[in-house]
Amino acid sequence: MEELKILTSKESKTENTQYSLQLWPDRKVQQITNFPHPYPQLASLQKEMIRYQRKDGVQLTATLYLPPGYDPSKDGPLPCLFWSYPGEFKSKDAAGQVRGSPNEFAGIGSTSALLWLARRFSIDTVFCCFSVPGSISLSLLIEC
Repeated sequence: MEELKILTSKESKTENTQYSLQLWPDRKVQQITNFPHPYPQLASLQKEMIRYQRKDGVQLTATLYLPPGYDPSKDGPLPCLFWSYPGEFKSKDAAGQVRGSPNEFAGIGSTSALLWLARRFSIDTVFCCFSVPGSISLSLLIEC
């Protein structure tokens, strides 16, 4: 094999995914896409990962999104939409694993809670973890 081509992707908090070819052994990079930002009005949204401990000791992670240009000292408090979804794990350690990345591009689909950022809401996505083997009881769901 004379030349190896590897397809790679790159993204950041503010730049959506772009694809490139890595050419080996020359180590040349050829960018093959130049997609525009899919929603430029939300390009400067603020994203922060928050770690917290539930009262049963499970360490969890939430992602907080704030609207573009939000300044707490000028704008005051915002309404907040909590977007929560359940999951079951066999142990507290497994339930506490970090999901996602603070540097991941915030993809917004047609049913995404992040659409509320355009209405000046803050969004907090929370993964409700159940570390109880078997079925999930309603009492655990309410406490989450």
